[in-house]
Amino acid sequence: MTARHLADPLLWQAVIDAAASHQSSAEVVPVIGPTRDQCCYFMRHRRSEGLLTDLSVAMRGLAAQLACETGLLDPEKRSIS
Repeated sequence: MTARHLADPLLWQAVIDAAASHQSSAEVVPVIGPTRDQCCYFMRHRRSEGLLTDLSVAMRGLAAQLACETGLLDPEKRSIS
């Protein structure tokens, strides 16, 4: 996941939701995703196994939602090519 990906408001909200149980109530979450430098710092110093698991679950949920919304899961609409 890159800073470019985290600039997407839907994806950033999913990240915030997944990380909510891992942050204290005193921490303030930014409205937009991190810059490239902030993202690199996080990946090296702040990530944990629990957070990565939660983010992975959130990403799978968003992928399934997107596939459903675009008709990829509908046998009548999907195209195998």
